[in-house]
Amino acid sequence: VFPDSPPPGAAPCQPVLGSTRPTSGARGGWAGAESSPPHRLDTFAPPSMSILLTFRPVDREWVMGDDMIIDVDNGLRLDSLFKVLSDKKRIPKSRFKLHVPPDRFYAWENGKVGGKADWTVRRAGFYSKSIIKIEPIFPLAWLWHDLDWYEASYIEIIRAALEGCGEARGLSLQELAAATEKPPPLRCTLRAFLRKWPDKFHMETNMNSGTITVALNDMGQGNWVNGLGRPVGLSSV
Repeated sequence: VFPDSPPPGAAPCQPVLGSTRPTSGARGGWAGAESSPPHRLDTFAPPSMSILLTFRPVDREWVMGDDMIIDVDNGLRLDSLFKVLSDKKRIPKSRFKLHVPPDRFYAWENGKVGGKADWTVRRAGFYSKSIIKIEPIFPLAWLWHDLDWYEASYIEIIRAALEGCGEARGLSLQELAAATEKPPPLRCTLRAFLRKWPDKFHMETNMNSGTITVALNDMGQGNWVNGLGRPVGLSSV
């Protein structure tokens, strides 16, 4: 009987599965194979950082107002970004979409962002100093500013056109309409709009031809507020 043989009647020795893995006593001799888990590159995440994003409101190529610049963490989720924008401008999340040039769009759909709600700003392609268009889901679904702001803007547009025409008599109503662009939120005609501001614009009708001529009224500071037209004595509604 060999020394390593089992005693008579005993079951033969079976190899122990996995017995080739070194035990704790062999760590030092096997370069500490069990001392730390292997490093996996696919679990590495770049550190988050703060970035400046510019949001430009655009409705069918019409720029609706001033850009809004906000500082966000590039690890911010898209659904959180939609909530930030909605709170800042009081626009329902379901009424705007984000257009990241050249051809990426993100919109709020049934409480999600097109299946990408958990995407971070970084993953969605938002980078520092990026200009992202914020667009209505349908035309005039919301306004970036109140109506007073658009009226004041239109007054400045008309004023610049009349000052730059080089004619003391002003421009005909048709010429003025061709030289200016009325903000889409203002639904009235140019003639009706000018009638609202008699202290700023003078309209004269030629009884023979029917032509209406528009000129600037007194341009003294008493008629203008910060260069933007709001009638003295009238408050915002």
